[in-house]
Amino acid sequence: MNGMEIISLVMSIAVLLKLVIFLVKPKLLSDMASNMVKHINMMKWPMVALLVVIGYYVFTNLTITQAFPAFVFGYLVFGVFMFSYPKLYKIFVAEVFKDTSKTWLVWLIWVGLSVLVLYSLFA
Repeated sequence: MNGMEIISLVMSIAVLLKLVIFLVKPKLLSDMASNMVKHINMMKWPMVALLVVIGYYVFTNLTITQAFPAFVFGYLVFGVFMFSYPKLYKIFVAEVFKDTSKTWLVWLIWVGLSVLVLYSLFA
């Protein structure tokens, strides 16, 4: 199994396990989420590290023009989820625009990916 297959295997099992926990013991999942929120600053940098590691495997196996649509697909799935909770979405949007300085890392990633796509397509 190569790195991409291992990442796919681990994430598939994690998604299915999370769904089972959500259906059988939703309180456990809720408690885990609450604990993560309490330690949100400690969670950010391990997430960035995972982003870098998984990004390495993605970009060594796919071109940017192959990977970018998959990122957009994931973003759209998240959008469908958020639109299922319009009140929460409204609060989320208000929070984002209240302090836009917290969004710099995400914007940097999306801009970097977009520039790479444009470079790949037109250079």
